[in-house]
Amino acid sequence: MPIAVCHPTPDSLPNRLTRAARRIAAGLGFALCLGAAPVAAQAAVINFDDLACGTGMLIPNGYAGLDWSTFGCLDGTAVSSGNSGYNAGRVSGTNVAYNRNGDPAEFVITAPAGAKFNFNSVYLTGAWNDDLVVTIEAYRDAGLVSTTSHTLSATAPTLVTLNLANIDRVRMTSADGTPHPGYPGSGFHFAMDNLDVGPASVTAVPTLSEWSLLLLAMVLGATALHQRRRG
Repeated sequence: MPIAVCHPTPDSLPNRLTRAARRIAAGLGFALCLGAAPVAAQAAVINFDDLACGTGMLIPNGYAGLDWSTFGCLDGTAVSSGNSGYNAGRVSGTNVAYNRNGDPAEFVITAPAGAKFNFNSVYLTGAWNDDLVVTIEAYRDAGLVSTTSHTLSATAPTLVTLNLANIDRVRMTSADGTPHPGYPGSGFHFAMDNLDVGPASVTAVPTLSEWSLLLLAMVLGATALHQRRRG
């Protein structure tokens, strides 16, 4: 985290300032030191491993701060004795998310109206089909802002990097591909793991120059008030 350099200190203030003004400046300077360092938004990697997925469950709305539609989660090692893309698609732990019934799936942020998030990256794997094609549509305020299509493996996760900013809805659909030899299932299902999202912005923090102007104005005001009282 950047270290804030705070000025001025009481000893560096002009000698003509009163002791009262110096005390005010010292207190304000300390407070500004605490508040001046910028705050960075922290991205969240959602791996679904804190859910009791078993062989399949709906992901509840509100999980990881998102609303989920048509997405479930499951233990990739437990489905078809691990003989599927669900197992091959695990990046961390045993759980993965998936589009139930092979249907289009979407997730929406849970936040007050107008809130947005950044969609950075995600790992996707075809559950049953080689060369499964997943199309990702990103929306902002009901307007489509990005459409990309990605061809997946059924034996290893594919990292999809998007770096989409200020999104409030993402829709994923799947189609095509051919059944992977030896996999017992069928359909346009895909596994999803390590979904990397983050807040779109943080509350702005005043710069040191802005704090300095505020500090100077308050010190001068306190000095003028003290001098009037003495006069």
